[in-house]
Amino acid sequence: MGREIEIARILSAHPNVMPVLDFEAKHHWFIMPLADATAEEQFLHLKEPKHLRRMIKAVASALAEAHRHGWRHRDVKPQNILLLHGRWTLADWGVVRRPRGQTTFAGRTGSHIGTPGFAPPELSAGPHDLSVPATDIYSLGRVAAWALTGEWPQANIPLLPAEEPWRTIVKEATQQKIERRPQSIDEFVALIDREHDKAGRC
Repeated sequence: MGREIEIARILSAHPNVMPVLDFEAKHHWFIMPLADATAEEQFLHLKEPKHLRRMIKAVASALAEAHRHGWRHRDVKPQNILLLHGRWTLADWGVVRRPRGQTTFAGRTGSHIGTPGFAPPELSAGPHDLSVPATDIYSLGRVAAWALTGEWPQANIPLLPAEEPWRTIVKEATQQKIERRPQSIDEFVALIDREHDKAGRC
C-alpha cells in the first residue's frame, strides 16, 4: 500500500492515474474514488476498436508519466484499468518497480510478479533487473488482444486480433524478446497512430 500511495502522490495531477484521496501515515489504509467500472466490466464496449484505442492511449499516457519518473507498473491488466468520471485511469501500483537506487529490498516482490497471461516473460526471469518500459508495453498489448479476441491470454502464448490495424500493433508490442518491442510509450503510441493511418481508420 505504501507504493500505491507514493506513486499516486507523485502522479496525482495526471488525469489517467487513479488518485488517492486520503491515507493513514503508516500506510495501513488509503482511500480512492469509487470507479464507475473496470475495463473487464466494459468488455463489450471495448470490442469497438475506436473505444479500445481511446482506452489504450489513456493508459499509455499514465504509463509514460510514470516511466518519466523511473517507475514501472508491472501489472497492467483489465482489472487495474478503471473508468472514473468518463475517463480511463490506471490503478493498483502495488508491485510497481521503483526507480533504480530507490528500491528498499530487491527481493521483496519474489521471483515472479504480474498476472499470468498479461505479464511478459522477463518478469518470470528477473522482475527487478529486467523491468523496463517495454515490460509495461507488452502488458498493454495483451490487454488490447484480450479486448478484441475475447480470450484471456495464456502465459507466453501469442494472442493476436484477426484484423488490422490492431493485429500488427499487438504483434509488435507483445514480442517475446524485449528488444523487439517498442522501447518507449512514445514509440508505442506512434505505432498505434501509424498503423491506424495505414488502415485508414479512426
